[in-house]
Amino acid sequence: MSKGQRRVTIVGGGAASFFLGIYLREHCPEVEIELLASESEGNLGGHLACSPEADYLTEHGFHALFACYREVLPLLERIGAMGNFTMGPKHLFLWGNHQLHYAHPHQMLFSPAFDWEQRWELPKLIGLLLKHQMDVSRDGFDSLNRYDAMDFREYLRREGIAECLVNSPLVQMYYDFGFNGFDPMSAAVGLKNLIFLTAKPQLYQFEFPATQALLLPLVRYFQQQCRGQIRYHHHVDKIHWGTESQRITALDVRDTATGRSYRHRVDIVVLAVGLEAFKHLISGIPHHDSLWPNVQTLEAVPSISLQAWFKEDPVPRHINSVIAGLPEPLSVLAPLTRLRRHPSTTPLPYEIIAVGPERGFEHVEDDILIESFWQRLRYLGFRIPHAPEEKYVHFHRNRAAHERYLLTRPGQFSDRPLPLTHIPNLFLAGAWLQTTFSMPSLEAAAETANASALGIQKLVRREGAIALSWGMPKTHPLVTAPTYHLREVRGRFFVVPLQRDMVQRELPACLQEIPALAGYGLLTLMDYQRVYSEQDEQGLERSYQELVLNAFVEERHHPGLDHMGLYPLAVYLNDDVALAAGREVYGFPKKLAEIKLGDHHVHMRRAGRFPNEGPGPVYPIELVQGEWQGATTDASDRPFWEPWLNQATDQAVPKLFNRLPALPFYLHQVFVTPDARQTPQRTVSRVLRVPVHHLRVHRSRQLSQGYFRLTPSSADPLYRFVPSPNLTWVIESGLEIDFEFTLSEAEAIAQYGSLVSHLPTSPVSWGAATPSSAQITPSAE
Repeated sequence: MSKGQRRVTIVGGGAASFFLGIYLREHCPEVEIELLASESEGNLGGHLACSPEADYLTEHGFHALFACYREVLPLLERIGAMGNFTMGPKHLFLWGNHQLHYAHPHQMLFSPAFDWEQRWELPKLIGLLLKHQMDVSRDGFDSLNRYDAMDFREYLRREGIAECLVNSPLVQMYYDFGFNGFDPMSAAVGLKNLIFLTAKPQLYQFEFPATQALLLPLVRYFQQQCRGQIRYHHHVDKIHWGTESQRITALDVRDTATGRSYRHRVDIVVLAVGLEAFKHLISGIPHHDSLWPNVQTLEAVPSISLQAWFKEDPVPRHINSVIAGLPEPLSVLAPLTRLRRHPSTTPLPYEIIAVGPERGFEHVEDDILIESFWQRLRYLGFRIPHAPEEKYVHFHRNRAAHERYLLTRPGQFSDRPLPLTHIPNLFLAGAWLQTTFSMPSLEAAAETANASALGIQKLVRREGAIALSWGMPKTHPLVTAPTYHLREVRGRFFVVPLQRDMVQRELPACLQEIPALAGYGLLTLMDYQRVYSEQDEQGLERSYQELVLNAFVEERHHPGLDHMGLYPLAVYLNDDVALAAGREVYGFPKKLAEIKLGDHHVHMRRAGRFPNEGPGPVYPIELVQGEWQGATTDASDRPFWEPWLNQATDQAVPKLFNRLPALPFYLHQVFVTPDARQTPQRTVSRVLRVPVHHLRVHRSRQLSQGYFRLTPSSADPLYRFVPSPNLTWVIESGLEIDFEFTLSEAEAIAQYGSLVSHLPTSPVSWGAATPSSAQITPSAE
């Protein structure tokens, strides 16, 4: 961890932990993220974990995502996992009168799942639903929390709903979805589920087992994009409390793989664990009974799951959706093979899964429950074979702490902890906490993760992460907010030798030269014909030219192609708006110059003095003169960088140059307060990574016979990077590319120093634009 950088320690290996990592990187990119997981690498995921058995992957239960989820679905898009899910039909099949019936939430009055007496009562239930939908649209979902003290069925009776409907499979379905079974369920939870699920009744079905469809993409994104570190086999036994600081100071950690125990110092802690683990861990916090007075009364209950594979498809031809309302304990059934687009690769290709609460069936033998379930399915027309070789059955009682579900009893919603606690550096995440959705689910896990990430953002900025006021004159701003679109761009790229000691002086501690490219840089000559910001209400487009000298760098503690890029050593351009955007928004070291860029030459002039002239007035100096020729060789025939780097053995070098226009930029921003001269330690800085988005390459061609001569100037250090005594670069080949791209948000990868500014500034208003993570947020006064 860099000096001054805050570290967030996440305890727990479930989905909430990985959701939190994504939100932290978006809301608070300057922090370092580590995750302590008691599981091994192959057993992460909590409810999403799958276990290999014979030639099959067994799961803890049926997984699906409701179309009403507002947090999880955008996250799937972000991590590129949406293709692992298929939107199912809007209807389901409901058990009623000992048969399965087609049931559409918007056509319940006509469903044969209800007898005439129940249909007579349905308009009352629909009217009650519409009333609460109006309440929610006016006052939000929290307005339903006032019904938490009542059981859902009790509330329906109070509102005049007849017993025939109160005890129907339709109402029982909502109890089963939350694994309440025969236990009472909070009316607030029941009403929220009723409104959510009738508004958008469709399900997103998992195309593959949960580990493949969701968990692995989450872990990969957490490690690669969020730069989170996962420590496997690290079980947290105890929390240590600082009496003076009134904070969490350390964790007692046991490495179950080696048997080693140690005390792990912490900065910010997020407990993303289940209910039982939470009860155990908070025992190390003084006065925890007053912080969470009734958490010990909460109960997590086990469930039952039956997963089976068949040689022939056992499901009746007309069944193409989830079946709900079946008699306990296996009350929900999903014909997975019917719901998925991709064919199965298992030895027995046809799969079904059924789940339900275990309560009331703890002492019934497994074989009896399985055979009873098969008999019921055969009665409903399922072709369940008797021969063992024609099916493979996995029956599991999900009793482990990480497999249980919170029992949503009446009157206990307020007993569930909130993600933000009264301890400044302790936050919580998990499906069982207080959430808008209320029912324990992936949506609840994501909602609490987002809330904790926002809380950590406020803590970090309040307590000393870089949160300096910044801006430009209010009445004369030069730039609007990102995103910036750069269209009709022609770039010319030349690999040039550099003075290594000069480069190393420029790089911050978290960056280093790419070893195979040490001593080389990239000279780029850019001609931008159409540049505009999508936030600019005037719709202005600008054109300008730019000369940039870059070093090839990688992140010191994160090796690999995804953490390589360009570090601009010097940038010159001929447009004041582009200058302001580059310097003020991102921190590019841009300077204004006169640039004449043609098809085969470049001339750059800027005011200065020769280094040996001493003090005096500046005058125009031609800093760079260059020329080159077009080559007949196509760009794909021979790499333009080959003459310089054909001795490089690093296999990453060709891959790096193949993605040249898409390489991110690394920038070092330094902030100095007015009193920094008297208090130098108050000078702070951070390193940003600016990725290139929406890259499209239209044309590329080789260049040859490049020759560049530089002139020294005391106002510009460009010439100091040239190792040649006569300040020239002679280049055998280069590359010309016509392309377009966008620049939007940046992310902080390191921070040096710690300061919260209290300067009374008025930052420029970005209107309705969402602040980029490259912008520095003013601290609260």
